Amino acid sequence: MHPIQVHFGKGQLLFSQRQFAKAYLEFEKCTLLMPELSEAWENMAVCMVNDGKSVQTIQQQLVPKAPKAIQANLRQKVSTLLPTVSPKIPKYLPLLQQFKLSEAVVAFTEAWRRKSVTDDQAIQFLRGLFIAHEHLAKKQGQMHLPQLLNAWKDMPAIQHCLDTTSQRVQALIIRTKSHPDSLQPNDIELLETLGLVHYTYTNYQQAAFCFQTLYALSSDMEKKEEYKSHLSTCYSLNAQYKEALEIDEDNITAWERYDPTNPKAFRAQSLRLIRSAQRINRHCLPYWSPNAITYQDTEVTIAKLKNACVCGHDPMVFDEDFVYAGNRGTFRLAQPNTDTERQIAKGIVVFATNPNNHYHLLVEFCAKLLAAEQHLPVDIPVYIPTSNRERVQEMVKRLGILRTIQDFSVHENIRFKDLYVIDVAKPGHFSTSPPNLWDCYLSQGDSLKRIAKSFVHPNDAVKAAPNLLIYAKRFGGARSFLDPNDILEPFLSKWATEHNLELVVFEGTGTLTEQIHLFQRCRLLFGLHGAGFTNLLFTPPECTMVEIPIHGNCNPLFQEMSALMSRKHIVCEVSCEYQGTLEISETVLQQVEQDLNQAIS
Repeated sequence: MHPIQVHFGKGQLLFSQRQFAKAYLEFEKCTLLMPELSEAWENMAVCMVNDGKSVQTIQQQLVPKAPKAIQANLRQKVSTLLPTVSPKIPKYLPLLQQFKLSEAVVAFTEAWRRKSVTDDQAIQFLRGLFIAHEHLAKKQGQMHLPQLLNAWKDMPAIQHCLDTTSQRVQALIIRTKSHPDSLQPNDIELLETLGLVHYTYTNYQQAAFCFQTLYALSSDMEKKEEYKSHLSTCYSLNAQYKEALEIDEDNITAWERYDPTNPKAFRAQSLRLIRSAQRINRHCLPYWSPNAITYQDTEVTIAKLKNACVCGHDPMVFDEDFVYAGNRGTFRLAQPNTDTERQIAKGIVVFATNPNNHYHLLVEFCAKLLAAEQHLPVDIPVYIPTSNRERVQEMVKRLGILRTIQDFSVHENIRFKDLYVIDVAKPGHFSTSPPNLWDCYLSQGDSLKRIAKSFVHPNDAVKAAPNLLIYAKRFGGARSFLDPNDILEPFLSKWATEHNLELVVFEGTGTLTEQIHLFQRCRLLFGLHGAGFTNLLFTPPECTMVEIPIHGNCNPLFQEMSALMSRKHIVCEVSCEYQGTLEISETVLQQVEQDLNQAIS
């Protein structure tokens, strides 16, 4: 790793720990190695203002030290800084820094109604609000927090910020047409703000326009690379996968949804792990060292770490040197937060991608924990960053695992004196199709068969022949049906009646026991690709799944499960974009009918 990257990473980590003076020294080392690295000078200024220095002092002491070529931009940046302790600071800014977003919006609205908010402050608040929102969303393993976004969307004060930003951007576009070299630091922040807002509200085409403009107008090569990466991300989320990969061949999101079996896709995945760990000044360890392994078989690996930390949604396991990706080939980066760190003597964590998702909870968390249970020390609780501890405890109890489930917040660190980590022995794969990026979300076959058997108790036996057509319904958002005339469910009900079946619309509600009983009677399981299909584990052998896939059939996880469970699986000709919706039309209904007929033949 280049020394600049090392010092810059240390500076970022120290800043997150509020050690501003030490962070300043690390950024200063960067300027000694590369004097015209403007980001390091700007970060030094931010460290100074957080350490109580006034803007005037920073202008006098820091700016003259910088190379003349960047002094004007640095002076402009410094002028936008707000002292951390000042009675003139608007009430809403500290609330943003504390991630109290709803309170910050209320405080800003009050200031706006008093007409004490300038246009510059409106843009600054909008930027801060959406940066804080993105931070919170990532902490929770999500791209956005719909409840917050929906609450803000129609608020007059936020609409004012959006309108002000849009008007400024339009004026900027007109100005740069006649003066293309006139881009100023404030203009860059303006476009970045608008791009961030559009990105958060999933307006990826508009966000791409912002980053395209920034790329074209910026002369800073590092910034150009940053904008190019953002542009590629926008393209990949807008289903423009070829365009995304033409810009950035290491765009893992594009590979996942376009060609997840390509060798270049696995290369991109490996690079993402390395770069993610570098962002928090650590190395990625994509395996377990022999001295850390306490047990290993064909299904699971149990590693024991000393003085290791856990944080984030995945959860991410790390110490002073490494982020432990283990054998599955992935991890989700989470920013360590030593301000909320608590110490615990012993604990167990399971590598499971999303503990609030039915699929990942069963296929990753439960399958691995049950496979490892008899090889773990007794009386040690399992820690999981879930929002529903009772649900997880119910599942574990039903599996006969007598361990306490302890939940923790995605905003805190937990430091364990002794930490047991349950991982797969290798990514799962059960079909004859080529290995792909999605395999990292599968446990081993024996582990999955074990939980399928263990969840179904003797008194759950269903003697009647399976007679249900279960429609696994998704509500709005990604991978849902657009059916304004409400014709899909009546169509399914009529088709089921004609074939001596009963339609059940499954909406993901009910206890685990109720879901198990329901799916034991399933003859046909139909719907768009989604977590509800995980209940295939509880279906009888004669069950057939009819899946409307993602475009390109890029995510074959449920086909893998069908292959493992020896279930017939039909992939529909119609498909849906990963983040999109599928509009119900006569053509779609005809194709669905054809696939259902094939399933029951």
